[in-house]
This record gives sequence, C-alpha cells and structure tokens, in this order.
Amino acid sequence: MSVPATFEEASAELPGVCRVLVLFEDSPAHDDAMEICGRLMSQFESDLAFDFNCWKFEDVTRPAVAERVLETAAEADIMLFSSHGNDLPLAIRNWLKSCVETRRKADGALALLFANPISPSASVRTLMARLKQAGHRLHMDFLPLVPEKQMAEMLKPRSSAMTALLKETLDPPSNHWGLNE
Repeated sequence: MSVPATFEEASAELPGVCRVLVLFEDSPAHDDAMEICGRLMSQFESDLAFDFNCWKFEDVTRPAVAERVLETAAEADIMLFSSHGNDLPLAIRNWLKSCVETRRKADGALALLFANPISPSASVRTLMARLKQAGHRLHMDFLPLVPEKQMAEMLKPRSSAMTALLKETLDPPSNHWGLNE
C-alpha cells in the first residue's frame, strides 16, 4: 500500500522547485513578504515551481515548531526575513545558529526585507550585520531588500545638524601618513 506524498515530499524529489522559507515579525511584515513572493513567482513561474513555508518570529519560540522550521531551512533555496528593522528576537538568533549545523544545501540566498513601517527604534545596522554574518555561515548570498518608498525614508536626513562622527566619516581629514610621505 502506498501513501500519497505531501507537496513538500514531492517537491524535494522534483528538479526546478524553489523552496522559500519566510520568517516575519508581524502581519504587516507578512503582507510585505507575500508581495515579494508574488513578484518572484510571477517572474519565474514558467521556469520554477515554488514551495513556500511561512512562520511568525514568535512561533519559532515553541520547540516543536522551531524543529520543523529548522528542517525546512536545511533545504531552503531562499530564507526571507521580513522585519520592521528591529533586531531579531533571541529565539530567532539561537535558531539561526542551529541552522548552521543542520543546513544541507551548499548555496542559496538569505534575504532581509524591511517591512513598512520602519520602526523608529530600529537597529537596522545591527540587523543587517547579524543576517549578513548568518548568510556567510550558511553559505548563502545576503540580499537586503528595501522597497523604494522605504529607501527614500531611510535616506531622508533626520536633522540638518551633522554630527562630528558623520562629518568625519563623509569628509575624512587629509593629514594622513602614507608610504610615500
């Protein structure tokens, strides 16, 4: 007696299936991630089938769910994190460390989508650095995805006063000691 395979089991056997794991902060972050996934499907629908698995950050705090998501991540072609720019919760950071030990694919993409609205207390640099490092450890390319509207907001000056550190970064002093001086 044979048991019919689930879509996940069938997709693991078929070439041309792109496995996408989406981890999101909340409902708006989920909606923004699904918009990206929809565009991905429409662009590559003639070449690939897609297998999507979506989980909210807080769901991964439950051990049984974390294990299931870990199994999905082991074979994911794309891992998409959708966040408002806040650092990842401790449970997700620990889960990511476990991914390094269980990952079976040799390549892929780890994407970070900044979902609307960007949190005023966001630690964007911390989040990007953390996921870029995770991508490196997982042998995945890191892709920060910032929608145009958000990019304009992120680039908009927050005040007209330039801090000394920012000024020094943008206009470093010219009195340096080089080899030819």
